[in-house]
Amino acid sequence: MKANLWYLNILHILNDGYHASFLILFPFIAQDFHLSLTAIGVLGTVYKALGVIITLPASYIGAKFGGMKIVSIAPFIYGAGFLLLPFAHAFWWLFPMSALIAIGVDAFHPIAFALIAKLVSKDVRGKVMGDFTAGGEIGKVGLPALMTVVIGAIGWRYTTLWYGIGILALSLVLYILFRKTIHAPEVHDEQRTQYSIKEIMLHRRSMLLAVTTFLDAFGASALFIFLPFFLLERGVSAKALGLCMGAYFLGNLLGKTMLGRFVDRHGTSIIFVLSEIFMAIFIVLLVWSHAIALVLALIVILGIFTNGTVPVIQAMVTEAAEHHRNFEKSFGINIIFAGVGGALAPVLLGYISNTYSLSIAFYTIAVMILVAIIPAAAFHYAKN
Repeated sequence: MKANLWYLNILHILNDGYHASFLILFPFIAQDFHLSLTAIGVLGTVYKALGVIITLPASYIGAKFGGMKIVSIAPFIYGAGFLLLPFAHAFWWLFPMSALIAIGVDAFHPIAFALIAKLVSKDVRGKVMGDFTAGGEIGKVGLPALMTVVIGAIGWRYTTLWYGIGILALSLVLYILFRKTIHAPEVHDEQRTQYSIKEIMLHRRSMLLAVTTFLDAFGASALFIFLPFFLLERGVSAKALGLCMGAYFLGNLLGKTMLGRFVDRHGTSIIFVLSEIFMAIFIVLLVWSHAIALVLALIVILGIFTNGTVPVIQAMVTEAAEHHRNFEKSFGINIIFAGVGGALAPVLLGYISNTYSLSIAFYTIAVMILVAIIPAAAFHYAKN
């Protein structure tokens, strides 16, 4: 089991680091192609939508052919996207490259979460989920910060090319090192009851969790995409942008580690509700702040409560799925709703930003986050 967790954590660091690195490219791509925020929102929406489309097929493939095998292939797919991205010389060329990145990045999560749910016991699931999701933040802190420094030296195209070469080479080395773990037979789950997607969705807790996830992802994903533009508007230099985003991802890391442990002590719903309240408060404070030092401090705190809710929601998924143990399908459904929320948010909030202002868009995010409290509270009182 330890080898499985080590391999999954290493892959998660790379997976989320490359996902964040792709999004940090958006301001540089926008400048190169002279794109509006609406166009960037469309690119972000297509990227998120492709991630949604791949989620359930990836869950089925992982369950049928072995989850460890499929997650080992994922970095080769998004690595190919990074390798080809520098050769895009028109806006529409960005879409097939971003499709490869979306497929590779988003195929990983439902399979990896299902593997962890089956590998660890219920009483430490929050802690393990928290540590696992925090591992992704290590990649988000380091790789985008490095990317902005390298972009300043050689430009975004050459930087992306080297990122593609690097992940393909590293993925091959990891595959060789962990090949016994990857191809080892998976433990059969004797307690599994075969449920269809429809049957899972008809459960009250599954429906409430789907709505909760949609609303939470709508806010968190949009904030993630538009935060670099907000920082540039506040006077942060392009070179310092990576540092600021690194501070945000550091907050994500701290939040996932802490909130995951709080779940084991206090339960999922109460931690989620409190996190959403604090998230909305700090978004408003961020909009009101203009001093760079204060903005940086707020970014770290805000990071704790935005993606810090990820292990909380994953623990809620395992609660809702514990009686039938179709974890791949349950995580796949949950990630789809997260993906739909994340896909709708960029284009809508890009329009709001262009029509009104980034500040109004951020207020909209805060409202959506507060609304997520309602289904989360209902989830607490519902039964499987």
